[in-house]
Amino acid sequence: MSRHPHPAPAFELERPKSWTDDAACTPADARLFYPLALDELAPRDRSSLWKINAENELEAKAISHRCPVRRECRRDAIEDTSEWGVRGGLNAAERRYRVRQEKAA
Repeated sequence: MSRHPHPAPAFELERPKSWTDDAACTPADARLFYPLALDELAPRDRSSLWKINAENELEAKAISHRCPVRRECRRDAIEDTSEWGVRGGLNAAERRYRVRQEKAA
């Protein structure tokens, strides 16, 4: 049996590297970044919904603060006009405010 002197390379389809590959939120629980709805909580926890969402938002912002791609994420969220969650270290209301500021400038 003869062997080919140059075996064919193994081809893998690689996706292009994206800024999201370096995002600090990737290993985190995604629920930190998006507000919970009332029906997602056990009845005994529903009175604490505001507090739980506020705590989650603070933790998501802390993760975002140390993220190496925070600027790219923020830009993407603003361009996407995302209405939910913490992205780029800003919640939806803070992103809308930034957009209004940029339009006024």
